[in-house]
Amino acid sequence: MGLSVSEFNYFERSSQGFSLDLATLYDGPEGLLIEKDAIQGALSSMRELVDGAVANGSENRMVGHYWLRAPELAPQVSISSAIADSWNELESFVSQVGERFRQVVWVGTGGSSLGPQLLAAAQRFQPGARRIDFLDNCDPTTYKRVLGHGDLSDTLFIIVSKSGRTSETMSALSVIEAECEKRSIDASERIVAITTPNSALHQKAQNERWLASFPIWDWVGGRTSVFSSVGLLTMMLLGGDFRAFLQGAKRMDEWTLDNDLDDNPALAMAAALSESVDCGWPNLAILPYSDRLELLGRYLQQLVMESIGKPTVTDGEADEKGLTVYGNKGTTDQHAFVQQLREGSDDAVIGFFEILCD
Repeated sequence: MGLSVSEFNYFERSSQGFSLDLATLYDGPEGLLIEKDAIQGALSSMRELVDGAVANGSENRMVGHYWLRAPELAPQVSISSAIADSWNELESFVSQVGERFRQVVWVGTGGSSLGPQLLAAAQRFQPGARRIDFLDNCDPTTYKRVLGHGDLSDTLFIIVSKSGRTSETMSALSVIEAECEKRSIDASERIVAITTPNSALHQKAQNERWLASFPIWDWVGGRTSVFSSVGLLTMMLLGGDFRAFLQGAKRMDEWTLDNDLDDNPALAMAAALSESVDCGWPNLAILPYSDRLELLGRYLQQLVMESIGKPTVTDGEADEKGLTVYGNKGTTDQHAFVQQLREGSDDAVIGFFEILCD
């Protein structure tokens, strides 16, 4: 049985400062039709993931980013305890270092960098925030610029690699160690690792007595690691409230799993975007009119495109789908590629963001 998307195209919860308006996506009286069975199947699959179902069959891994926001949902007490312990360890670390480090150099690539970069951009106007630079690409010019300014003695280096052996990240670490040695600075007293427990990077951090090592577990995907130590340490170093960040995400998780099809904005947006792709609109342009959200498009590129840009095999036939995400900032873009969105090919959905406070 089909359900018209136009029947549930506006959602609002003032207590969470959130609203979603999909009405302008549909110009016909019936809107786009989606199948109720598909909706219920998606909700059931999500609940299975939350309950600890194995999602990565080849590596026998669960998908547990939901637990990072609500440890009580984890299928094992040991996982719940590990998450809560990591929060306490992060708070203790930031309290101990105090004002010792005013500069931060973040080393990571992909999900180990995009989330922190988005958070850093969103919080860069916080009073007294530390300066943070990112080494996420093997560009010697950037290495020289980041490591060449100031006195590295007041710089904290954060090395992020889930596997503990990411070649680009390890190369950057070698450059940092060499630069510290050249300046007669003890690198181990100012390096922090974020990696899977017992990885090669974790062992190196222990053997060389690095300042600290924080976990990112194998059931956390890189593109969702912003809710793990990867994102939380970034927020704390920049003066953000990481517990409020997690609480907001937890509330959205609960809303996302709501069985009421008339009150589930995530489900409505997913259905609308899926149908849009089928109707020949395979692109999503993100237009936030806020300098602090200028990296939202880049972050969503990975979150969406790495997640769904994969073939689904049914009865031996590969069904290849994907949604191309792009965007920078609203004002800049409306003087650039919005020209094509307005007057070129009709193949994109456009997302605008309301800023609730300046």
